[in-house]
Amino acid sequence: MDGPWVGHCVRVFVGATLVFASGCRASFTGPYPCETDYASCLDPSQNTCETNTASDALNCGACGHRCGVGALCVASSCGPPAVQIAQLSAGSGVVVKTNSSSAFWSNSSGIFSAPMSAGAGTAVTTLATDGFTCNNLGIPFAVDDANYYYLSNGSGCVGSGPCGGLTQVSLASGTRTVLVSASTSGGSACGSIAVGATSVYLLTSQQQSNVATYTLFSALIGVAGQTASTLASVQSINGPSTSLAINSTALFFFSTGSNSAQSLQIVPINGGMVTALPVSGLFNGPAGGAISADEANVYTLTGGCPCGNNQAYAGRPLGGINKTSLVDGRSTTIFTFSGALGGIAVDSANVYWSTDTTAWKIPLAGSKATALAGNLTGGVAAYQCNGCNNGGSIQTESTAVAVGTSGLYIGATGTENALLRVAK
Repeated sequence: MDGPWVGHCVRVFVGATLVFASGCRASFTGPYPCETDYASCLDPSQNTCETNTASDALNCGACGHRCGVGALCVASSCGPPAVQIAQLSAGSGVVVKTNSSSAFWSNSSGIFSAPMSAGAGTAVTTLATDGFTCNNLGIPFAVDDANYYYLSNGSGCVGSGPCGGLTQVSLASGTRTVLVSASTSGGSACGSIAVGATSVYLLTSQQQSNVATYTLFSALIGVAGQTASTLASVQSINGPSTSLAINSTALFFFSTGSNSAQSLQIVPINGGMVTALPVSGLFNGPAGGAISADEANVYTLTGGCPCGNNQAYAGRPLGGINKTSLVDGRSTTIFTFSGALGGIAVDSANVYWSTDTTAWKIPLAGSKATALAGNLTGGVAAYQCNGCNNGGSIQTESTAVAVGTSGLYIGATGTENALLRVAK
């Protein structure tokens, strides 16, 4: 019998009479047995056989048997847990990034760093506590091998030099340079920051009613007291999060049209005509997502709780990894998954992403995805949709990822509140 349930009784006709095969009862009250490696963990009385106990790190081998935080469940057995680098503040989102030597992260209380190979008990460096935040998310920042960059609110800044505005801080000396003063930084604290070879870029969001105006600014690295240059301004209806990606020639972010379809905005790194490309339509919608880029493609993470034909949906949010070619503009979905959206990152070999419970990778060419981490909730059940809500705005467990030479770094907030590292 195909599917997650096991068939136990066969009904046959003997002449005109319907009878049950030998050893079977005429009726069943349940619970019904499931196929091997499946169980009804969410609600045994419903007999849904929805959980794969061979691979679910929250129910590994049996309902309720939890693997360690970040550990995978393979063939009903738990692997090693993730390395916990730092504890994160409760009640705040997180931003995670890397350079060639360290992992960096922020929440609503500050920006922090630790060596890329750090383990439990490693001292954490506090870089800044004066960053602007929005909606209790992590402080937007960017980092390269020489400096980190963020929007300072001018209060109690760390390091030597002035405070207030789009700020560059030396990782070696702590010397601060206010590239653009607070009065001319533009926009609000809602946004993202990216850094290129010669400039730092600030994407801000101003909300009025259901329309968000995204404005992308640039400033030269190392030049104090500039006026920010405006590269683009785009309106978005009930816009998704202002995730910003960069490669050597362009910057990329999402916008949403009046028909709720998402577009990929492409802005030349030195200014010029802005191009809008549709993102693969399979999982477009108000849930938004995350974005990363290399020289050939832009990779977007989109999804949420489906609500087609106004029918309430109950179950895990649905999502997809989409790849948009920078050569021909074609967008394809290279992998689909279930789970509340997390973060996305890319290196020379793979695309990495996370949901509320799991972190994954898939080769750039797009073939079979591999799970890298599980049980990112620390034992709390995976998020379930409840009607026409989108997982991007109401999930209780959010994650962010960054990839480095020593592994994949995962910021897990909501219940676990930890910065983790797993092998990539």
